[in-house]
Amino acid sequence: MVKREVDPFAFLAEKLIMTAGRPNISSYKAHPKQLEFHSALEKLKLYIGGNRSGKTTGGVCEDIWWATGKHPYRRTPTPPVKGRVIGVDFTNGIAKIILPEIARWTPLSELINGSWEDSYNKEFRTLTFANGSFIEFMSYDQDLDKFAGT
Repeated sequence: MVKREVDPFAFLAEKLIMTAGRPNISSYKAHPKQLEFHSALEKLKLYIGGNRSGKTTGGVCEDIWWATGKHPYRRTPTPPVKGRVIGVDFTNGIAKIILPEIARWTPLSELINGSWEDSYNKEFRTLTFANGSFIEFMSYDQDLDKFAGT
């Protein structure tokens, strides 16, 4: 087996290019309403707003912080954390909107083997993080029994 030396500058350049093309939660800048939502210490909170008001992005970032145990504004349970994200329907709400946003904002370093493919189970609609936390993706069009079992 031939050992190949890695040029540290080429490695750094590759990572910088990847980060520029795939920003993640470390580059997230909350606007004032999102910041109010994130920093609220209430046990239950609701983010209501019109189109393009940042609800999806704010909610997704909140989910990632809880799953990773790295919330910048409040104390969260020590991972692993079990969570659920529920949309109106799976095809249009979860698959087309929520999952791409979760994939966009989740750092690869937080995923199993640094890979979305290794972390997301399509059959069970579950994203498992490297720290053991997981998020189940469900929809209101599922049978009630699917919600009760877990």
